[in-house]
Amino acid sequence: MNEKKIKKYRSNKELKVKNSIYKKLGINDINAFYADRFVWNHGPNIIEHNPASGFDIAFIKQYWIYTNITEGAAILDVGCGSGTLNLLKSKGCHLVGADLSEKGLEQALLAGYDEAVLCDSYDIPYPDKSFDFIVSLDFLGHLENEVKDNYLEE
Repeated sequence: MNEKKIKKYRSNKELKVKNSIYKKLGINDINAFYADRFVWNHGPNIIEHNPASGFDIAFIKQYWIYTNITEGAAILDVGCGSGTLNLLKSKGCHLVGADLSEKGLEQALLAGYDEAVLCDSYDIPYPDKSFDFIVSLDFLGHLENEVKDNYLEE
């Protein structure tokens, strides 16, 4: 049996942040901070939902992404955590997750992701135009404003 493995990528790029919220909170190693964060077993997704979940913001975000992704697309999920968007596999998509959490990426692979890469998302180890869609549920909220443009540019 061919098991999927996490690809580890160490960038040569480094973004300097002058007013890091992480440093202000006493967090010096962001990779260690996110190592165990946002790792969980999946609850129902929009395909297996109950009607009350329509009032949940997580459901609404999943629904929007799911309905706007075309069948069979190649997708990069930036900041994938445990692989919440695994429901895209039901549309025959090739799903790649990128995250700082190795434990999260292990869960994403178990959830059905085709590939997982441990990297900082300002330097993704794939050539331009490798994906039809790049998606993210909550990733940008974790970035300082002064570096968001660098991440979006990548």
